[in-house]
Order: sequence, then C-alpha cells, then structure tokens
Amino acid sequence: MKLSSKQALDKAREAQSAGHNKTSEKIYRAILKTQPKHAQANHNLGVVIASTNKFEAALPFLKSAVDINPKEDQFWFSYIDALLRASRFEEARISIEAALSSGLSKKTVNILRAKIPPSG
Repeated sequence: MKLSSKQALDKAREAQSAGHNKTSEKIYRAILKTQPKHAQANHNLGVVIASTNKFEAALPFLKSAVDINPKEDQFWFSYIDALLRASRFEEARISIEAALSSGLSKKTVNILRAKIPPSG
C-alpha cells in the first residue's frame, strides 16, 4: 500500500519521536525523492542528521526548508543552530539578520546571537 505524503510524514515523525533515526531518515528521504521542495521533510531530515552531530551534512536540508518557507521560525532556528554548531559563525550572523527580516522574533534572535562567540 502506497502512503500519501502526509501519512509518510506522520510515520517518519513517529519513528523520529521514538528515537528510530534510521527509519525516520529513510522515510524523509523517500518523501524528498518525489517532493524535493517539501519543507517539513527537509527540515526534519536535517534535524535527524544534526542529532548525530553531522551538522555539515544537515545544513543543506535545513537551508532548503528555510528557502522554501522563510516564515517558519523553527526552520530558521534549526538552520542557524546547526551553523553555530558547525562553527560557521559568519554565516550564522548573516542568517540571523535574514531571519529577523523574515519575521523571526527578537527574543529568538537574541538567543541565537548569544550563542556566537565574541571572537567568532
């Protein structure tokens, strides 16, 4: 039986919540094969990859989610957090300003800015 993209997304989220990262990653990748511009699947796949400390590998998926839906605060937060964890501080600074322009709350922006080291 073929699942709809919503059903597949729900199944991937369930697997992710249960800590079954390999299963969720497989489902997110399957969704992206047929719908490469699926913002939520891109974001969630990036989060799954980042949860294994592979921040550089997670960045393209998180960036895609932001590019597809720049009004989603969580997408910005995850993307910028991964940039910071990958020590890409200048890109994080630039992205914080872009996020602010897209409507990210000042409170969230201040949280992210505080994570940038003074010399970064």
